[in-house]
Amino acid sequence: MSKRKILLEEITTEFHAIKNKMHAKMMHKNKGNITHSQEFALFTISQSKDTGIKEISKMLCTSSSAATQLVNELVKQGYVIRRTNSKDKRALHLEVSKKGHAQILKTKLQHSKIISSLFSSLTNRELKNFIALNKKILNNIL
Repeated sequence: MSKRKILLEEITTEFHAIKNKMHAKMMHKNKGNITHSQEFALFTISQSKDTGIKEISKMLCTSSSAATQLVNELVKQGYVIRRTNSKDKRALHLEVSKKGHAQILKTKLQHSKIISSLFSSLTNRELKNFIALNKKILNNIL
């Protein structure tokens, strides 16, 4: 096996390990609150004024019915407000409630603490290198 292939396999293993540890930390911190999918939907709704079920299902790569169930639960818990579109009564308009905004802020603070902890072993120079490498990889993907 070539050295490059060995390195790429090691990167893959490390990516998975980091992802799994971060996910475990977030789930531990989020006990009793909303699920990861609900959190993602809440962030998606907060980013756009015209977010509907279709947008949520696309972002989560799931069916419209699954997205509807997810949004229904967010509405039921008071994180999201569902309104009908005044121009098209069939269309739904979703917006984040005050409780939802508080949850987003709480989640952002938790993420910030976890990310800070994750990168605490790196110097500022190493962080800059990490960012540069990530940007290079992203540019290659897009």
